[in-house]
Order: sequence, then structure tokens, then C-alpha cells
Amino acid sequence: MISLPCPFTQAEGFLALDMADDAWQALEELPPEQKTNEPILQMRVEIAIKLKRWQLGATVARGALRLYPECAAFYVDGAECVRHSESLEAARELLALALVNCDQLPAIWHFRMACYSSRLGDLDVVSKHFRKAKAIDADLVSHAADCEDLRPWFDSF
Repeated sequence: MISLPCPFTQAEGFLALDMADDAWQALEELPPEQKTNEPILQMRVEIAIKLKRWQLGATVARGALRLYPECAAFYVDGAECVRHSESLEAARELLALALVNCDQLPAIWHFRMACYSSRLGDLDVVSKHFRKAKAIDADLVSHAADCEDLRPWFDSF
């Protein structure tokens, strides 16, 4: 008898093959009690981002934050969705909520805060978060000069 992979494993495979619609559909096959598991919700947000379904991603991320308020990934990815579906200000507000709920913030959180703050003209905040992102993960910020979001900050020098 052939054993088929579970829907989550199938979704991972589809996502790796850039088949985001199929990945979403695979997750639909999960039993209802598994659909709110943290990794499942993270993958749903990731799929929404790949599909550029920004409102869907924002909705899933906000719902996930009610269940997992300590998960920095939902703030980071949710903010990116909010940026595209609502506004940069709303994205930065969502990102800032992680300060209250997360013990440790990853480099990408600081980098995104720097990017959003740069676009909003809050250049003092950019420097602080850019330095923190670089201290945590220098590779992440190695291409920062090419980042359009940081252009206002770089132009201020």
C-alpha cells in the first residue's frame, strides 16, 4: 500500500515548486482542529504573500496573532501584507505591537521597522533599527543599499 504525504507536507512541496494555489488547497484538506496550528497559519500567510493576496494575508496574520501573540513572524509577515492592502502607517503599527508581545525580535523585524520608518520619514528610528538588524544578521542588511525603502534614509547622508 502506498502512503500519501500529509496535506502539510504536500503544501510544503507545492510551495517549494512555486505552486502556491495548490499549496493553499492542500492545507484545506487538513482536519479543522489542525487548521489553527501555528505552522499551518504561518504557511497560509506565506502563501498569501506569494499570491500577492495582501488582504487575505493580513486577515490570517491578525487572526493568528490572537492565538500566538508571541510569534514575531506573524507581525513581520502580517505587516508586509498590511503595507500592501492598507497603508504603511498601519503596517508599522502592527509591527510595533511585537515590542509588547515578543521576548526576542529577529533581524527581519528590525530591518522592516527601519524600512517602514524610512519611507515615513522617521530617520532617527531607521538608524536604531538598521544597526540592530545588522548586529543580529549582517547578511540580511548586506544588500540594503539596493533597498528602495531605505533610499530616503541613505539620501539623508
